[in-house]
Amino acid sequence: MSKRKLVSFFKKTSLVLIVFISVLSCKKEGCMVYYADNYDAEAKKSNNSCQYSIALSVWWDMETSQKMQKDGITALSFYFDGKFITTRAASQYWYYKPTNGSDVIYSKKIGNSIMDEIIIEVYDQKGNKLWYGSRLVTAEESPFVLELNYE
Repeated sequence: MSKRKLVSFFKKTSLVLIVFISVLSCKKEGCMVYYADNYDAEAKKSNNSCQYSIALSVWWDMETSQKMQKDGITALSFYFDGKFITTRAASQYWYYKPTNGSDVIYSKKIGNSIMDEIIIEVYDQKGNKLWYGSRLVTAEESPFVLELNYE
């Protein structure tokens, strides 16, 4: 092989090798936040594409259930952010706080923000407002578990 061909061969080989190494060393971009909806476990570099959701669970214990029933409350209607979500019997109760989203009754996508406010309204079967409030919920703490108390 002539010297000129040998030099040409090494230049081409070096170029191919440089391109190959560059491709291998590129970091995969994606969402690196583990609690984001679009988390990418293979991402090595953040591209600020994370999208989030928040969720809410509601529960009450036996004592709260008994107090409500004693006052003639048979059903609870739940509204979140002004929208009716569900109705639950006042006789229903939990022995322990729900965990790991086991009883989510409301969720919403919040885009690239990691927190949003949820407005909570609870009415009895006659339309009497029993609870009203708002809560800032972060995607990281989602699902947020709200315990209802009745006095």
